[in-house]
Amino acid sequence: MKIKSKAITTAAMCALFVAAAGIGTTTALMTGSSTVTNRINIADEGIDAVILETDWDGIIGYNTVGSNVFPVYDYRDNPDDRTSELKPVYGFLDGDYSKPIFSSNFAYLGQRPSFNSQDETQTFDYGDDNAKLMIPGSSAAKNPCIQNTTKFAGEKEWAAMKITFVYASGKLQGQPLRADDMLKVCELIDIDYNCDGNEANRRWKRIDEDLGDGVVVAATDVSQVFYYDSLIANGETTEPVFTKVTFKSTASTEDIQTLEKMGGFVIYAEGFVMQSRSFSEDYDDFEAYGMEGGVIFTTTPTADKPLTIT
Repeated sequence: MKIKSKAITTAAMCALFVAAAGIGTTTALMTGSSTVTNRINIADEGIDAVILETDWDGIIGYNTVGSNVFPVYDYRDNPDDRTSELKPVYGFLDGDYSKPIFSSNFAYLGQRPSFNSQDETQTFDYGDDNAKLMIPGSSAAKNPCIQNTTKFAGEKEWAAMKITFVYASGKLQGQPLRADDMLKVCELIDIDYNCDGNEANRRWKRIDEDLGDGVVVAATDVSQVFYYDSLIANGETTEPVFTKVTFKSTASTEDIQTLEKMGGFVIYAEGFVMQSRSFSEDYDDFEAYGMEGGVIFTTTPTADKPLTIT
């Protein structure tokens, strides 16, 4: 999709992509997820990006074969293909790490690795598995980040991400949380955002300026927008917006019941990227461009268009 810069007259390319993970059922506070497209390839100029959450689901990338997009769990030497290039692994037979599947034709037989028959000491840990058994004091790894998958060498991208908290179940399923329910969530759940504080390695910036409608974005808001303060070169990945979700140890049985009654919640993430080549390599320009309406997210769940959750 093309958008015209209000500060610079040249057109800029951007891409939108999404990912989601669910929190909340009657038996656990983090379970399930919504199935969404998290990769959109823009043809011609070739700008491309993807949201990855490797600690959550084990997927380290995606590969397009024909018109199909397959998740990738590893890159390895293929004994049946002696070229020097590492080949994508589309899963493992029966989840056995020693039995990689290199052919996309058999990707349907693949699973993410869960054990290694050649090394019983090797273990595999995923946030979405841990989320199914969350109790007060426990955490689940979740690390949404953006990878520049553009094929052209030297093509750099600016990146932004928006997260929205929506109901996981009940009559409001898929709709954004009401403000009072969002406050309840914030009272019981800790998310280690990679933007708060002054540490030099925290590259994401929560956009908390007045966006023109009197709303100031904060950690307690149902929707929050983050800009990455550095360009991403092709093949590079941002730092995660956050790395884990923790159920506070001070939570009581009554607190658990409160989240259950409200239907739990899903953290829905959308990404935005635009190329710097025809725009600017200065972050201040990118932020100003966003404040003028250039950074857009078109798949944010609303009451009229709720998120489809499976």
